[in-house]
Amino acid sequence: MSYLTEIIRFNEEENEKNDIIYQLLKKELIESLNIYNLGNNLFGVYFVHIIKYLTGSLIRQNEIKENLVLEKFKSETIRTIPFFGYYDLKSKKLSNKSLGLNIKKKFKIKSQIFNYINIFNNKKFYADVLEIFSKDDMNKFSKDKKIYIHKKTNKFFFENLDQQIIMIKEIIRKIHKDFNFEINEEIFVNLFERHIRKNCFEGLSEFKFYSDKLITNGLVDTYNRMIASKAKKYGIKIINFDHGYSSGLFDDQILFNETLYTDYFITYGDFLKNNIHKYNEIHNKKIKIISFTKKYNVNLKHLVNLKNKKVIYYPTTLRTIKRFGPYIDMNLKNYLKLQKHIFDNLDSKVTIKLHPKDNTQKIIRDFHGSNCNYSEINLYDSFKTCKVAIFDFPGTAFFEAIDNNIPVIFINNYQRKFPKFVLEKLKELCFIINLDELNKLKSINNLKINPNKQNLFSQSLAKDIQPIDFYV
Repeated sequence: MSYLTEIIRFNEEENEKNDIIYQLLKKELIESLNIYNLGNNLFGVYFVHIIKYLTGSLIRQNEIKENLVLEKFKSETIRTIPFFGYYDLKSKKLSNKSLGLNIKKKFKIKSQIFNYINIFNNKKFYADVLEIFSKDDMNKFSKDKKIYIHKKTNKFFFENLDQQIIMIKEIIRKIHKDFNFEINEEIFVNLFERHIRKNCFEGLSEFKFYSDKLITNGLVDTYNRMIASKAKKYGIKIINFDHGYSSGLFDDQILFNETLYTDYFITYGDFLKNNIHKYNEIHNKKIKIISFTKKYNVNLKHLVNLKNKKVIYYPTTLRTIKRFGPYIDMNLKNYLKLQKHIFDNLDSKVTIKLHPKDNTQKIIRDFHGSNCNYSEINLYDSFKTCKVAIFDFPGTAFFEAIDNNIPVIFINNYQRKFPKFVLEKLKELCFIINLDELNKLKSINNLKINPNKQNLFSQSLAKDIQPIDFYV
């Protein structure tokens, strides 16, 4: 069996198990909403943490069994729930965890929030925001825009707390019995209870809001979900921003989690809005999708002569020891092998564009050595020297390459869950190669790639975006 076949087998089996866990959890959550609404539903708040706790633990146990742990990470311990490190699992030392939410004191406001709010030029706009603003940030808003900043808190109150915790523990027990976590059931279940009780208390204490709108920058984050649940309790409308600069790519748990609490989902491009009825993971049928364009253009004056341009590979960043599933990202050891297989099918030496925030830069360099060139320059500067861009994950860089008319090849490694109607649309924007077709890369200079069509994943055709019930 070739290692490419082995990688595909491993990914399929891993995602299949994790998807069973996710579907069971989602079914239990939807049923729990009949008892506890989103304004007082503890399971809803901790839903993402429970997914990470269960699927992440199963993933790491399986990686240990299959000898897929890189030496660098074998001694890693993770101090905070919901994750265990490889050393934690092998040593069975699980009780020394720091419990409770890892609440950051400061969040830097994302530029898209500025850009969106400032659309309402002469309109008065009031909103609560879960971000920290500097004085310079505040000066970017006009005097008619009042933004109320929430100080971080680590105590939250729920009605029927004990009953809700018992329900969550029973759900974890049920899944623990069906899968081999190799962790004592009582330790596993009780540790998560202690994690919840670090921040959650029985009671009716009110959470103060100052407007009728709450702006959040992602509702996969458990702290944001906590505040969103309080907003739901008081009828506050939630405006949530999509995480990346493209929307509607995947019909998966991320879409479910980003939209469950959301009243208005601010996305990039018209694709999700125009096809919302096709997505299975949008449980919230009352959600309104608002879209606008996110597009950078490269300064064409400084483009390099065509004969000096390079084939550039843009790897995705991996969570490595904090990986969870299903359909998020793959084992790092397998990913490196897959990269080698891609490069072996190229006639020319590839340049790897390293991500500045990726903690695996040295691992990638050490693994591929002198077989590849490496670049750490700015993303948009890399476009100026790029003849063909190769991606195996369609994220921000992927679409910004397309928006700048860079020929793009997408290697579909089957890790993410694309709906068929999404893949058909992507074929209009790039050249898609499946893992069993990598020999096509040998003809890279002859591939017909047309990235010039309207990219509705990050571009909107709407010229005037003014949802009238956002301002007063």
